[in-house]
Amino acid sequence: MFLQKSGSRSYLFTRAICLLFSGFLISVSASAQVNVLTQHNDNARTGQNTQETILTPANVNPNQFGKLFAMPVDGQVYAQPLYVSNLSIPGKGTHNVVFVATEADTVYAFDADNNTGANAAPLWKASLIDAAHGAKTGEAPMQDLRCQNIVPGLGITSTPVIDVASGSMYVEAKSALGTTYFERLHVLDISTGRLMHHLDCKLQ
Repeated sequence: MFLQKSGSRSYLFTRAICLLFSGFLISVSASAQVNVLTQHNDNARTGQNTQETILTPANVNPNQFGKLFAMPVDGQVYAQPLYVSNLSIPGKGTHNVVFVATEADTVYAFDADNNTGANAAPLWKASLIDAAHGAKTGEAPMQDLRCQNIVPGLGITSTPVIDVASGSMYVEAKSALGTTYFERLHVLDISTGRLMHHLDCKLQ
């Protein structure tokens, strides 16, 4: 997976997320893939993949490594996409999954290997501003929260964290009800997007 840097502080995709893998890597069995469960791979935020044994300057080149496809999303992406291999999705089989969170307070689960057939749509999609997920009515306007770096509104900015053992994703999202703003910590089931828990914090 590759993230294009935009500006000095954030990694941004507008309306689309690009999924990139080496053609060489795709041939490797899914069991060899390394899960990415938190920002920069570990709690120390090193960005290291200490289990990497395949990529070299020789095979990371335009002929073997590049963009496979893009998938549309509903807002800007500042959070780092996460990855879980061999995840069972009810009614859809087992997939390698990329999770993408947007400033529109939406979390997507996409098949990481292709966007054809059934994979042309997200494996699941969870809006954190709908009643089923216990949130309010919209993302928070940047001007009201005095944030000038994220346009046009603040939703999910920080990278979620996945606990594979419990099948849970922890997602912090901002939302608005009129001029009252909330931060909520949501716990989603990574197989379905179903809300498991949430904790409210009123901002103003």
